[in-house]
Amino acid sequence: MKHFQQVLTANEILMFLRTNRKRENDISLLTPINEDAHGNIMTFEQVLKDEKPIAEETVIQRIECEAIRESLAELSDIEQEVIKLRFGFYDNTIYKQEEIANMFGYSQSYISRVIKGACPKIRQKYLQKI
Repeated sequence: MKHFQQVLTANEILMFLRTNRKRENDISLLTPINEDAHGNIMTFEQVLKDEKPIAEETVIQRIECEAIRESLAELSDIEQEVIKLRFGFYDNTIYKQEEIANMFGYSQSYISRVIKGACPKIRQKYLQKI
């Protein structure tokens, strides 16, 4: 069944939608769209559950990540370092606030305040860029 999901293409879905235009308001996620050689019926819900990101999603994620990285450049040095460590920008390792505090010799509460102050700045700059 999993192999069948991978074979089903977006074109098949579009073709189904075009041939059923008169019912386009009736189509639900449980609408059957195809049947495999074993008689298993494939629905929109099964097709949409595919966990592999499509190319468009991957490109969008990269653009968003780049916008966030550019936003970081406008923070103070300590804010940049704390955010990068806390959210895994260096090696995909997410550090706890306590661990970051120990690295810099600050208290955990100070690191928490740095994060709380930096996140709204990142969000504002990010929204301006996208």
